[in-house]
Formats: sequence, C-alpha cells, structure tokens
Amino acid sequence: MKNYNASIIIPVYNNYIILEHFINHLIKAIPMDEYQIIFIVDGFVNENINKLLTGLSNRFSSVSSYFLKESQGYSYANNIGRKYAKTDLLFFMNTDIFLDKHCLERMIKALFSNHVQAVQPLLIYPQTDKVQSTGHIFGDGFNYHALKGQMLNHKLVKTSMIRQALSLALCLIPARIFDEIGGFDEYYYNGFEGLDLTLKITQKGYRCWYEASAQAYHIQGGSRKVLHLNESQQAAHFWAKWGKEIKTDIIELLAMQLPQKSAELCYSIFDFTNNRSWPDILSNLPLRYENIIYKVIFANENNIDLFQALSYQAYTYPGPLIFLTTSFEVLRKNTLWIKNRNNMKDLYFDLAGNAGKLIELVYGK
Repeated sequence: MKNYNASIIIPVYNNYIILEHFINHLIKAIPMDEYQIIFIVDGFVNENINKLLTGLSNRFSSVSSYFLKESQGYSYANNIGRKYAKTDLLFFMNTDIFLDKHCLERMIKALFSNHVQAVQPLLIYPQTDKVQSTGHIFGDGFNYHALKGQMLNHKLVKTSMIRQALSLALCLIPARIFDEIGGFDEYYYNGFEGLDLTLKITQKGYRCWYEASAQAYHIQGGSRKVLHLNESQQAAHFWAKWGKEIKTDIIELLAMQLPQKSAELCYSIFDFTNNRSWPDILSNLPLRYENIIYKVIFANENNIDLFQALSYQAYTYPGPLIFLTTSFEVLRKNTLWIKNRNNMKDLYFDLAGNAGKLIELVYGK
C-alpha cells in the first residue's frame, strides 16, 4: 500500500462549475499521487459531477469518490470521509478553495514545528486579494473571521499565532486528535461545524494555529451556496454549548494594533454597529474615552456615508475620534471626509479585530 503524505477529505455538493475549477486548480497545486484524495458526494448529484469524479479517479489512483444516498450535511460527510482515510494526517478541504503551491506542505511543517494540533492557512478572497480569514476571534455572543478584509502585508496578517478556533474551509488535524475529540458534531447541518470542532481541540488543552506562510484562495460560501441554510437553531445550540467557555479574544487582537500613544489621549467614539458589547471591549483596552455616540440608524455595514451620518461639528471636532464598524472596509468609501478632516489621531475598530489610523485608509502607511 502506498504511503501518502496525508488524506484530503472533500465534501461535494451539487455545484459542478465550482467543482470543475477546484479540481483543475488542485491538479496544478499539488502532486496528486502523494495525497490520498477522498470525495464524499453529499446526496443528489448531477451526471456531469459523476463523470468528472469518475474521470479523475481513472486518471489518479490516489483519488476515490463515495456517494451518499441522501444529503446528510457537512459534518456527516466529513465523518464518513474520516472512515476511509488511511493516513495519520487529515486535511479537511472545501471545493471553493484554490491552493497556492506548497500550501499543504507548509501547513504540515507548521503542525510539527510549532507542536500544535490543528492548522489553517491564510485564506484570501480571490475577488479582492484581501484577507478572508486568519482563524476565528470571539466576543460576547459573536464571532468573526479574524482580520477579515485586511491587506495581505499587514503585520498581524503576516504573523502566525494561536487561535481559539479555525476555519474548516481548509484545515489540517492529526487523525488521532480528530478521533479523540469525537469528530464533527452531526447536530450541525452546514453551519458552525468547524467552529465547534476546533473549539473542542482548544478546550481539550490542545492548540489551534494560524499559519501565515501557507496561503489559499477561498470563495467563501461557494461550495455550499446551492443549499438552503438556516443557521438560527444551530447558532443557538452553539452558544448554549460554548458561551461560558469562549474567551473574548477580540480585545487582545485590537490591543496589538493600537498606536503607542493612544493611552495618552481621550477619544470620542461613534458606534455604527448593532453590537452591544463595545463598552466591555473598550474598557479592557489601554485607552480613555469621553462617550460613545450610537449611530445605529446609519449602521448599514455596506454603506456608511459620514457626511450624512455626522454633523459638521463632528467633522471639525479638534479631539481624536474612534469609529466602530462591523467591517472597516465601509469607511474607505469616505475618502473626501477623511482627507479633509486630516486627523492623524483618529482610529477605527471593527468586529473582525481590525484597528488602525483612519487616515491610513486613504493614504496608506
């Protein structure tokens, strides 16, 4: 029997176009014969997908496909894939992932050199060439992909580090660890499975790792967008299970990005989010502020117009400001407002753990 580097477990849904792109990128990115590649087709599949996978199996002896009679969901499909895996290392990979060369090798190297038990790479949006995920961060009742939307050359994007939980769009876990924690919780159906799985690793006293040197592109939701997803019950199950165990680590990530002299200033803060935990987050950061002015009525995460949302007095206010957003990217659309205000001390924070100087959104560093 051939000794493979690792087993790659790939759930497949009824999306032929994404799967075709995925397979052709995979063939170019890795030596196919050095990995055991397991496709688990979750329920109904069209004839084109069947032909595509059959042809791939005929071309590469390392490839095998298994067809479930009806859709059982992401957790179940991956657990079935684990049963067919023959190696000590398991890659869980979605079909909307496009690997950079050497991504898998770098993930394996990171697993052993850092003595960790799960690894995810830097995941990048192919549409924008910006960060999709560097792992997950948490606050009171919420989680986001850490540093989502950030530039790839940002110092923290380029810094590998421990995370409480990882994205399972692409993740490496030793088989013995996966078995020890009981695999995927099949209560979840195409939502929260990866968070739950990697949090179980952390809660066991093991470590999850974000590896900055390993990179892949991720069309977020591309592999499962044909499915009807209702995550409300799964979200409730997740937070009931983990709410008391999860550390609010957004505070640590924001603190890492504060300018050195921010603690010497006193800010006024505009909150453009519906998140109610900002006072607790801010109170644990090394900064002072006078008040938080809530601007929820303008908190469309895709469209914040500062000329409409804020008065002229705010525009000319001489003191430093902090802007709280769901995603800092919306502030980039306010170029003239930011240029004319021209205050080097103004900051932005968002719920993905991004922080920085407002003026740098216009002029860069």
